Amino acid sequence: MDALKATGDPVAFVEMQKMLSLRSLSDSTPPAVMQWWWGSHPTTLERVSLAKSS
Repeated sequence: MDALKATGDPVAFVEMQKMLSLRSLSDSTPPAVMQWWWGSHPTTLERVSLAKSS
């Protein structure tokens, strides 16, 4: 979220998150237990949601 704070551009942040997710083929909705156990960062959807709410 530091990038969002630095740029103040939620639209660009959301587009960047989408692009990174597609390129890495990451699971944007991992199972909750996996996110709880191994997730050190918010999921892509959580990041997008935070950006849209700011």
